[in-house]
Amino acid sequence: MSDDDTALKVGDVVSFNSGGHLMTVIYIDENSVTCVWSVKGDSKSKSYPAEALKKATKPLTLEQLVLDSIKLRQEETIEEPPPCSEPKSTV
Repeated sequence: MSDDDTALKVGDVVSFNSGGHLMTVIYIDENSVTCVWSVKGDSKSKSYPAEALKKATKPLTLEQLVLDSIKLRQEETIEEPPPCSEPKSTV
């Protein structure tokens, strides 16, 4: 990984290029990246080639989802329908 934007660093959340569980980078050396993840409360860790991993988007918490939803609703502009014109008298 040569680009600064894609270079992994300790603390990054990653997944395999093909998808899968989210993992956190805990150690990097010249040959591999060591990641940790949790399975049913048990921590697991393993080293992988950097080329097999990509930065992942951290999942939003419920609180973040609610706040984002509220913000979107506040930003939406609801157009009022035009006022109804009074019917013309045909007398």
